[in-house]
Amino acid sequence: MSKTEIPTTNYTTFSEQIASFLATAIENEKAVAIWRFPSQSLISGCLGSPLDNYTSPTISENGVSGFAFHPFEINHESSHPIFIQNEISLDNFAEALELPELPIAFLQAGIKSISTNKKLEIENLPFSYLSPEIAPAPSRPFAEKVTSAISAIENGNFQKVVLSDSKSMAVPRLDISALFLLTCTAYPDAFISVVAIPSVGIWVGASPELLVNFSNDQIFQTYALAGTKPLDITTDLKNVPWTTKEIEEQALVARYIVNCFKKIRVREYEEHGPKTVQAGPLVHLRTDFSIDNKEVNYPDLPEVLLGLLHPTSAVCGMPKEPALDFILKNERSSRKYFSGFLGPIHHTLGSSVYVNIRCIEITGKGVNLYAGAGITATSNPENEAKEIDIKMQVMGKLLH
Repeated sequence: MSKTEIPTTNYTTFSEQIASFLATAIENEKAVAIWRFPSQSLISGCLGSPLDNYTSPTISENGVSGFAFHPFEINHESSHPIFIQNEISLDNFAEALELPELPIAFLQAGIKSISTNKKLEIENLPFSYLSPEIAPAPSRPFAEKVTSAISAIENGNFQKVVLSDSKSMAVPRLDISALFLLTCTAYPDAFISVVAIPSVGIWVGASPELLVNFSNDQIFQTYALAGTKPLDITTDLKNVPWTTKEIEEQALVARYIVNCFKKIRVREYEEHGPKTVQAGPLVHLRTDFSIDNKEVNYPDLPEVLLGLLHPTSAVCGMPKEPALDFILKNERSSRKYFSGFLGPIHHTLGSSVYVNIRCIEITGKGVNLYAGAGITATSNPENEAKEIDIKMQVMGKLLH
């Protein structure tokens, strides 16, 4: 059995343990996050209270341990940065080849309402954890918005813009802990997460895109991910045919990252790619970048680059400012935390922040699905609309 597989015989046990942790947090009106790193079996989590006046995580050193949850664009009415303090940790919570008990620190924390028979279903959730509405109907077809974006590109407003869309799906019964494990099993190479925060909501995701990783030995990593195709199991990843549009889109994202390095005068970095990588039922082009901060010796390197990188060209556009302006004027509703970032800070392995894509938002009636597509001068509106639907089904197909 590979390390990324969760044994089906233990599925019920893991689901009960995760449900207990999530339900206990919610009953006590705490914020909680559970996650699994790509290509690993270890499930981790933290439970605590959100920090007040939080804007961005301190990654370099002496920062608070916890979980960052940041929106695409700060909107004080619907989406603001959240940091869950690590008051109760679930490191080593569930190793795929073992069945450990809940950590003793969890039981000593004064929270007594654990029940291994609980199922964390929508109808059992407090209103404060649910989005009050299902996403509204689209104001106009996505393909029409793509056409407007292409016109703006041809007029020289920007080189690329990423447009998003959302739709609702009614889900009468949804066991969140079971969905988490199903997502872990379906997408072993993604960052899998459940985040539940009072007055913010509950999000479940399977992100293929690392934004920032800063290891304990001070290695900074990020990568450019763009270009999307459905996976063809008959084609070797080395031989996937990419169009000019997809190659140019990926090159823009890579160039954006290099420009961020140049802004802070960091030239000592490694670049590898682009290469084709699989992300569930999709394939993308990816270029990897790394910086050894022991050699560069740049104070606050990860925080500074996180501020420059987000939102990246892969979820916003290039140049950033005019692309963001177009998005805010043309998208029908707030993205909230879709295409923001999330991840553990000062974890035992360091700090890892991922772009919040391939995700769903849980509502009182079901879920909201989100997806985005990169638009360039050579985009085809109908093809981009199809790409949006394919990306939404990464999570959507797990809900049927």
